[in-house]
Amino acid sequence: MEAPIIFPTILEELKESIKIEQENKKYLLEIKIISETMTLTIFNIEEFGYFLYARKFTLNELKEIHPVFMGLNSFKEFLEFLKDLSEIKKLSIKQKDNKLNIEFKVEYLLKEKTIEIELFHEKIQLELVIKELCNEIKIIKGKIKKDNKTELEKENKEIKKEIDFLKNENIKLKEEINQIKNILKPIHKKYQQKYSVIMNQNELDFIKSAIESRINKKIKKLKKLYQAKEDGDDANIFHSKCDNINNTITVIKTKGNRRFGGFTSQVWDKKSDFKKDENAFLFSLDKNKIYKIKSGREVQAIWCGDNYGPIFGRCWGGIFGNSHDICICKNPIKQKTLYTYEFNPNSTYDYSGDESALSECGSEKSSTYIDDYEVFQIIF
Repeated sequence: MEAPIIFPTILEELKESIKIEQENKKYLLEIKIISETMTLTIFNIEEFGYFLYARKFTLNELKEIHPVFMGLNSFKEFLEFLKDLSEIKKLSIKQKDNKLNIEFKVEYLLKEKTIEIELFHEKIQLELVIKELCNEIKIIKGKIKKDNKTELEKENKEIKKEIDFLKNENIKLKEEINQIKNILKPIHKKYQQKYSVIMNQNELDFIKSAIESRINKKIKKLKKLYQAKEDGDDANIFHSKCDNINNTITVIKTKGNRRFGGFTSQVWDKKSDFKKDENAFLFSLDKNKIYKIKSGREVQAIWCGDNYGPIFGRCWGGIFGNSHDICICKNPIKQKTLYTYEFNPNSTYDYSGDESALSECGSEKSSTYIDDYEVFQIIF
């Protein structure tokens, strides 16, 4: 028969958990006090999610379990009693026949040394737990999604602002670059004119046009390889700077201020032999003329030798014997050894009766004093 319910004078609302470890097992004793009822629940911590044990008591029911509880005036006193027992390890939980029994080891002058409270086993409804967890996860996901969306929108606004700022900066930068270009144009033009000590920009454009019409490629730039007065008046220095580089211009200036030279797409080296070049030609900057190779003479466009600088063409016969259209010897400035042979009818290049096409002498074999000469690489 159920004992009559006695309502405590003060309504209590309390929840406490006590951890109990024994025989390598861990239990959690949960006591929940609401008004006149106390719920006692035991969880197996290591196997939580599979089962739990629980039972509800009124204060009178608790008193009837054992005489030791008769003097209790509230559930709080019972809770303090359990805490004390737990601290001195007088509280234990044992599993028996699919049930858990809670033992209170009390040391009073009683015949019974232990008290057992039998709790009823309740299956946890995993489906409900999973459903509740899923709902909770869904709520959390929704919150995260909302927070992320708000954060992303904020970041997108900042990125758009940054992009607009960079666009404006890019416009300003382009304007500044154009201003710098306009400032540099005359400087660049002046530099180009001084880049060669022998020819000016208009004369360079004249030669570039002649090269592009033969090679059928657009010239990108010129690279200065060698200058006799600057680098040293010696054939070995010329070869060290100019050998094995194709598409070169040689520009010569004499003491009498005559300026001429030649172009070859072949490379210079020290092998002492002629080289064929259908694209080669000579030119006069003073007369603004181009002199092409005579038909069939392309095999003797240039001649290479270790003791010579640039040599163009081959001429034979006449009172001076065999020579070249242009011949720069080992030390042309020191030894005054620059020869031209444009007067000879057996020349490689076609001067069309112009007896002084290159040098100022106009004799059959003209030896003249050289002031300086330069070699440039053409880069397409």
